[in-house]
Amino acid sequence: MTRPTPSHVARPPRAPGQVRTRALWCVVALCLALTAGSGIAMALRAPSEPAPPSAPVLHLGGLDVPLPASFEATDPGTRLFYPGRRGQPLAVVTGAAVLEPGVCPEVPDSSRGFVGLAEVSDQRLLAAHRAALRRWRTGLAIGVGGRPRVHRVDAGEGRMRTDLVLRNRRNGPCQPPRVAVSVLSARTSRGVATIVLVRDVGVDGALGDAAADLLLDGARASAVARGGTSVQADLRGTPTLRNS
Repeated sequence: MTRPTPSHVARPPRAPGQVRTRALWCVVALCLALTAGSGIAMALRAPSEPAPPSAPVLHLGGLDVPLPASFEATDPGTRLFYPGRRGQPLAVVTGAAVLEPGVCPEVPDSSRGFVGLAEVSDQRLLAAHRAALRRWRTGLAIGVGGRPRVHRVDAGEGRMRTDLVLRNRRNGPCQPPRVAVSVLSARTSRGVATIVLVRDVGVDGALGDAAADLLLDGARASAVARGGTSVQADLRGTPTLRNS
């Protein structure tokens, strides 16, 4: 687990329906900052191949992201972030799902990884991807430590993917030796959506390279969800409740 130092924010009483706010920063056996201001939509509909009913599909900024059943969605109104040097949210995802939550009993909100929406941008694909990548490289250098090894991955037409692998320099229980991060940007009907997958490497229960590739390759332009109630991230990450 890569682990930024925990930082707890006092929570005032909240009105019914108010999004929950809490912050603690850690990285994988993953503990990260959790704060208000995201949206998530889940559907139990199959991707290209039939999936078990327990396997969710995240709707993130115009992309459908089918997940393995070992992922669990975070509560609506939750952000995960690596803070900058002054403690401000820097590398942020909304609408996230986490892998193996609670994997490390000694670390609150631990997990083996997460995936979520970094942003939807009106920039061109290359510019949007580079901007997101800069934020994540900086946030990871602070939160995990060290300079990453950078791998460009062929993601297909209208998509860009860059993988970062870092040696974890954080001490603490359940820490992995390395952390891998994949930044995927894709053109959608809403703009360029960028999703980020962060995962432990080199420990039991970690998401392997092949499974990570399958998850990211499966992220496709969203179809219209039918039926049910969902919360979906809009261009600014603001929760939008939708009944369809």
